[in-house]
Amino acid sequence: MSASKTTKKPAAKKAAAKKPAAKKPAAKKAAAKKPAAKKAAAKKPAAAKKPAAKKPAAKKAAAKKPAAKKAAGGPPRAASAPPTVTDSGSLQRHLSWVLDLAGAPDHHVSDELATVEAGLGRPVPAELRSALQRHFQYDSGDHPKIDDETWQGKLPDVPAWLEQLRRPWEGTLHAIQHLLGLFQLGQQINRGDHMFAMAGLEAWGPLPTGGVFYYDEREMGRWGNGTVGGFLLQSLHELWKEADGERDGGDPDDEVEIDLTDLRDCFHVEGFDHRVEPPEAVDLAPPLAEAWKARAEFVTRRFGTIATLCSVLAGSSRIWVAHLPTEEEWVAERDLVATSYPAAMFWLLAHWLCGNDDELADCAARTARHASPLVGALRTYVTTNRSADVVGPAQDKMLAAVRRAEAAS
Repeated sequence: MSASKTTKKPAAKKAAAKKPAAKKPAAKKAAAKKPAAKKAAAKKPAAAKKPAAKKPAAKKAAAKKPAAKKAAGGPPRAASAPPTVTDSGSLQRHLSWVLDLAGAPDHHVSDELATVEAGLGRPVPAELRSALQRHFQYDSGDHPKIDDETWQGKLPDVPAWLEQLRRPWEGTLHAIQHLLGLFQLGQQINRGDHMFAMAGLEAWGPLPTGGVFYYDEREMGRWGNGTVGGFLLQSLHELWKEADGERDGGDPDDEVEIDLTDLRDCFHVEGFDHRVEPPEAVDLAPPLAEAWKARAEFVTRRFGTIATLCSVLAGSSRIWVAHLPTEEEWVAERDLVATSYPAAMFWLLAHWLCGNDDELADCAARTARHASPLVGALRTYVTTNRSADVVGPAQDKMLAAVRRAEAAS
């Protein structure tokens, strides 16, 4: 990426790790340690699996609506074992088994699915599509500081979307949905934090699934074994454990009424018979598990960059220079932008925001025939509106941060 000739357009390139050039900041490849400036840094390792849920004494419920109460009469039962996932066919059979266990309806016309696929210009991965078509319903809550939790947000109105990205909490949610290609399945209050379950909109390997990631407002990582079915099965098991804890001490033959909305650290799944103990989800075979791990590590790293771009867009003076996008990353990913939705959205925005005119022109040419109308809307905007005219002061603050980093190295 070529550096600008003025101080108003810093290039976001990688130079030497210990002493970045004034207009070419380096980027660390380690997992994000403090990706978001809104909360304290997380100290978990990159792409760590979601920690086991604890049960604090008092927490705020996140229910949108009360889940139906169920009488838990008779002793708890154990479910049979689900199919083992080895290929596309067994992946779908496994998902169907889990959805049957959850009490999901046989078929549902999903408006959300239609909106997402229209925005992408293509179908979502087959496993996620099947799950949404059966309307697997989480009785999840709304975030108190996020007004718009839809997938599309303000798009295709790009100026309104950029304004949305400037907002704390809401901006980061919409940024990761479009710049990482994710869809929110639900959220829960987990150990006092809002925990979002985000399904991938692009397959991470040979299986037609994008897996599920967690976002807890500080970091992102993998949630489950890399499949939507595995994540849902883990969710059912956590719900069963919480419900079983409410039954402890009572006669198993007594009718025990449990209100699912009183349970913490789990999703409230309507239709699930919580007397039935689900089996625990198992990891995929080693080659698949390694591919899933690699994708999760990429998501963790890229989240740090996205959070930094949101800070730049918001005009913050606290810029994590090491998390700015690099030339090496662009070279590695530029062949993806013609077809990948998140890659196209990320690099069009990143090059425009950082003032990389040559790279932006290259990216615009590569995305000229992209199937997504949302990519088309962003491409049109960033090629007809100079970033210096829209976010010039923010670019100046970014350059100042780069200079401070150089002076400190």
